[in-house]
Amino acid sequence: MTFRSLVGCIMCLFVYDGTVAQDTTSQSRFSPFHLASHFPPPHNVQWQDDQYPSRVALSGLYYYNANSLPLSVNNDLVFREQLTSQGKEDALANRGDKNLFEGDFRLNLTYSHQLDSSFIGDAIVYGGLRHRNMTFIRMNKDAVDLLLLGNAHFEDDTAKLSNIDLKRFTYHSLDLGVRKRWQKNDHRFQFALGASLLQGAVNWQVGIDSTSIYTAPAGEYIDADLHYS
Repeated sequence: MTFRSLVGCIMCLFVYDGTVAQDTTSQSRFSPFHLASHFPPPHNVQWQDDQYPSRVALSGLYYYNANSLPLSVNNDLVFREQLTSQGKEDALANRGDKNLFEGDFRLNLTYSHQLDSSFIGDAIVYGGLRHRNMTFIRMNKDAVDLLLLGNAHFEDDTAKLSNIDLKRFTYHSLDLGVRKRWQKNDHRFQFALGASLLQGAVNWQVGIDSTSIYTAPAGEYIDADLHYS
């Protein structure tokens, strides 16, 4: 199922850095899995402490997390667009009763400008466009065997497919924000305010509670009992 929707959000961030560091480009680091990663990233906008007050940045990120999918399989799917024999063997050797996969792809285009100190002090304004695609897969052992080996592997047997989830989410966003820092004695403070307009593009979900597929000898016929949402 696809959807088109607009959602607005606002995020505030206050950071106390403690003592002043010699490197003024240092910044607080947040885990990419933190909830704030879904919202405007004012903490990732760097200070332009040089003769160029404006900056344009294009960045991308892809990561995956799997409890049974080896790196060789991921490399096959990403770089070769097909699964090699070695990748198939590795996947079968590492499969378990519950196989999980998470993938996240992000593409960001950001423009930032450091304001003149005579205006509101040491501050940066920024705007950006972002694209994000998230995938989640959960399947049992029989589902992996059926996917990699086909139903011939279950000749005169039944493949039991249960507790299977397939999810894919895609959205785009327009981000605007400002980040300000100031120093008092031996302490440095930072404050950021960001707003984002999110447009949902894809919301695709399939859930299989309990399904069985029987393959007759020599593949004479297939009997399937499907229960999905």
